[in-house]
Amino acid sequence: MPNLTLTHKTLIFIVLTLAVIITLRVGSARLIILKEFVKLEEELSQQNMGRLFAAVNRECEVMARILGDWCDWNNTLEFLEGKRPGYEADNLTTHTFVNLGLHLLVLAGAVEADAELTGATEKFHWAGVYLPDEDVLAPLAPETARYLMQTSTLWEHPTADSRKVGLLQTPMGLMLVASGPIGNSENEGPVGGTLIMARHFDTAAVAALEEQMQMEISIAPLMDPPSEAMGSPHAHAHLSHSAIAVIPIDDDTLRATAVIADMTGRPAAQVSVKAPRDIVAQGHRTINY
Repeated sequence: MPNLTLTHKTLIFIVLTLAVIITLRVGSARLIILKEFVKLEEELSQQNMGRLFAAVNRECEVMARILGDWCDWNNTLEFLEGKRPGYEADNLTTHTFVNLGLHLLVLAGAVEADAELTGATEKFHWAGVYLPDEDVLAPLAPETARYLMQTSTLWEHPTADSRKVGLLQTPMGLMLVASGPIGNSENEGPVGGTLIMARHFDTAAVAALEEQMQMEISIAPLMDPPSEAMGSPHAHAHLSHSAIAVIPIDDDTLRATAVIADMTGRPAAQVSVKAPRDIVAQGHRTINY
């Protein structure tokens, strides 16, 4: 091996020094800069989940307004009292269900104490289920009626303007349910009964949310409560959910998930929002540059 001149030694030293500096610079960039990009990506995913909950809460608010129009209505109160014989033919039709986007409606009379159940039961004055495929109204199935009667939160209305709105895992599947006391149009006087409205929270509802938010969404009903606790709930107008977990699926996609509670406080469904990892990809491009 020939002896290296001072010039050659100097050049080798400079090259090695530059290589070490570049290696340290890239390594520190990956540790510091990329970490910030990952953090930003997680924050954006949590914001997307927040947007999803806000969208579902807007659906709850729409249901609450529809419910209020029917609860605070003399015609509904008089129908329960047997004074509106034409009420059913005029209002409780397939057209009403389609127009309001409903799949279940129950008009219950005054509360009757029943020691066999944990709470009060209601006398169903009228109850019907809309079957979209057949475009007909069908009677309420006994198991659904029992479930509704035994869900005490549907019947607990301390004031005339009380409204209960949220998700419920019913025998008919996961549904968005609204319940309120029936009174007169002036929202005064004694409560004459209870009105329950519900619509399916199924693939069609999820597809509508996806189109609205331009994101890939999945909502999986929980038939049994998860073994882990809900964690610290984040209160919303109508819904609550567990802490949001952001999980990378691969280098290109990540998923934000949360368990949402129903109107009784029990876990009802796991919601997920998928998104491309554009932010981290930009971070890699920055570091490579």
